[in-house]
Amino acid sequence: MSTTAKFLILYLIPCFSVAGTFGTYMIGYGTRAEGLIKFVFMIVVSALIASCYITVKLVSQFIADETIYSGVIFSILGCLLEFIAFAFYIVMFKDELY
Repeated sequence: MSTTAKFLILYLIPCFSVAGTFGTYMIGYGTRAEGLIKFVFMIVVSALIASCYITVKLVSQFIADETIYSGVIFSILGCLLEFIAFAFYIVMFKDELY
């Protein structure tokens, strides 16, 4: 897979996580949607794991021969965005996850 495709996937994962959070909130608003919330939580956790995996692959690629600092920074930034999306999910559904 090319580096461009990895970056595209890395930056699309947080977008889909936030969209999934909003979608879950809209579908489950006012109802008892525990199953849906836990299912989407598993998806968001797997997105976090995938984002960390892609970040490690990209950082190791940019450090391998010659250190490319901009590639390392943008790789870590994509992973941080997924951490923010994960934290947003936790804040939105902290009461329903217990």
